[in-house]
Amino acid sequence: ENVVSHGVTMNVQGLPIPVVYHDDGTYSANAMGSDIPGTWRIEGHSLCTESSMQPGESCTEYPDGKGPGDTFNVNSASLGAVTVTINE
Repeated sequence: ENVVSHGVTMNVQGLPIPVVYHDDGTYSANAMGSDIPGTWRIEGHSLCTESSMQPGESCTEYPDGKGPGDTFNVNSASLGAVTVTINE
């Protein structure tokens, strides 16, 4: 819940990607100056996303109990190893 309510910065292979989640189930990310719109939903402990750069929904399990300012690692089926920091 904190991930989608506060937004995150994902670090993928040294590239920081800020992501803002909107209440209508959409999100916006920015990678290397390119805006990437997409959709999201929560299923259990997983955040499921889809975007034009990632066709087909991908679900990633997130750890419980993380809040604003916390940093943790997840393994994304589409992106591989990702370090996630929840915005404060």
